[in-house]
Amino acid sequence: MIRLPRLFSDGMVLQRDTEPRIWGWADPGAIIEIKIGDHFRSAKADERGNWSCVLPRLETGSAYSLTVSSAASSTASSAASSAASSADRANDRIVINNILLGDVWICSGQSNMELPMARIASGSPDEMNGRNELIRQFLVSRSYRYDGPDDDFDDDHWESACPETLPRFYAASYFFAKELYARYGVPIGLINSAAGGSSVEAWMSKETYGGVVPYRQPGDIEKQQKHDLEKIAAWSQELDSRDKGLKEGWHTGSFDGQPVDPTADWAHHPELSRNGAFWFKCDVDIPDGLVPDILLLGCIRDADYAYINGVLVGETGYQYPPRRYPVPPGVLKPGRNTIVVRVLSQRRIGGFVPDKQYSLGGIELIGWELKTGAFMDRPMHEPVMFEKVPTGLWNGMMAPAAPFTVRGVIWYQGESNTSSPDGYSDKFEKLVWSWRKSWDLGDFPFLYVQLANYKIPHTPSEQTGWPELREQQRLSLRIPNTSMVVAIDAGEWNDLHPLNKSEIGRRLALVAMDKAYGEDILSSGPLFDKARLTGGTLSISFANAIGLYIKGQSLSMEIAGEDRAFIEMEAFIDCDTVIVPKVTKGASYVRYLWVDAPDGGLLYNSAGLPASPFEGQIER
Repeated sequence: MIRLPRLFSDGMVLQRDTEPRIWGWADPGAIIEIKIGDHFRSAKADERGNWSCVLPRLETGSAYSLTVSSAASSTASSAASSAASSADRANDRIVINNILLGDVWICSGQSNMELPMARIASGSPDEMNGRNELIRQFLVSRSYRYDGPDDDFDDDHWESACPETLPRFYAASYFFAKELYARYGVPIGLINSAAGGSSVEAWMSKETYGGVVPYRQPGDIEKQQKHDLEKIAAWSQELDSRDKGLKEGWHTGSFDGQPVDPTADWAHHPELSRNGAFWFKCDVDIPDGLVPDILLLGCIRDADYAYINGVLVGETGYQYPPRRYPVPPGVLKPGRNTIVVRVLSQRRIGGFVPDKQYSLGGIELIGWELKTGAFMDRPMHEPVMFEKVPTGLWNGMMAPAAPFTVRGVIWYQGESNTSSPDGYSDKFEKLVWSWRKSWDLGDFPFLYVQLANYKIPHTPSEQTGWPELREQQRLSLRIPNTSMVVAIDAGEWNDLHPLNKSEIGRRLALVAMDKAYGEDILSSGPLFDKARLTGGTLSISFANAIGLYIKGQSLSMEIAGEDRAFIEMEAFIDCDTVIVPKVTKGASYVRYLWVDAPDGGLLYNSAGLPASPFEGQIER
């Protein structure tokens, strides 16, 4: 009996212009025969049943079939062979159809890589009707383990891009593939393996991580999950038992509250700054003939239940997803309608995220009232987030793909490491080298996205770690055959998960055209080179500084002496250099965009690509 990895299945994409690897499992000593097109290969299973070989270099443009069959070894048990049924023997021959030759990319990281096309559907409806048989994904299911690497994925499979499957495609990698296909016309295979909230350490092998790994014994994960669920359930039950709104039926709007702007900062409100259950209501007049079908409630921290005229129309259990609640027929009526939102502030300070859309059928929701249902004297229990625990995602979601021949990697991660940004660059470098060693394909391109602009609620920039993490990412460009996409202008200041993934995909494709495809193009924004102080004038030079210009307000840099007390100073462009005049002779450091979400002028080059934030020492 033979078994192939799930990556080898109908609709797969094999890496072109190479001799791609194939491997699998069989009875020890079995002879494995492989046929693809008119080519034949063979292999022999070792004493543990493992076998592998390389396929021939194949021509692109045609769909192939792959047949893998085995013959029992002379050392196999004759009794076992005679007992095998004809149905069992059918497993000694596997046929894989509709195989394409193209470029295969690993797409990994955390939620901004994982964010699916379904999330952007409302803003890009035309994209959701796309169909391209030659763009395919292998979507890896969420899995983590800590006792060692898996040898295969779960019940995952290849699928091509079409209206039925597109909602499941990662948005960033889909737009990346779409750009590459438009440029080169070759099939693109995406091995989409990302996990929201994951740390860089979670994607490292135990050998690469080098530290102590927990949850290695059987049942450890389940025991911890059971403990966490019990703690969370107890907190939620206690809150519900205290909530006057649940007892008195406030979901119908039968309460009088105090006027409030729910999008204002809850940290400064005497009640909303606490954990608990808070009820909001507002009235909306629906004109005759208008039948709204969507209630938009922006984003809410942490959880919410939304009611219209006493009917529950939607609920969300955590803070990040946009609240888009379909309105069932018959719920609305002409004239006055009452909207009630029960918000649970669970662990940190809650809130209606400002500068989002709060409306019913295009009618803005205003005139909110607030009434507190219950306070809690402690936050909800914080469960173990296994996506952050070292080695778990490498073992469960990446190691099974490691031998598969690929063109390169695209990576979007870092948010979960902002609490401890120091040393991220070294960790990332270890990850890159360990992945390259595991794939054994040389220094394949490793293309990554720098953190976008985003303002952490209730926290000043000097405490968030975001500027420091971006700098660590910039320093990672020392790793050979890497490129970084600058996204400081592609985010949303009030949303950790910005929806403009088409621009992220486009910029990833640009650096791929450079690093992977050898095109001589300007693929990156300006990157800091050096800063030199001469006679009170600071000259800052950059790589990729062709056609510099400023977008937005005036350009500024921050300058500091050895005390690192930075002050903002106006700057201007002189050809391919940025000049800061009237700098004191004690200046030692210069930095640019050292904030979570900049609101000043940004520096670009002629390719329309922004300069990376940076910090550098001043030379003399």
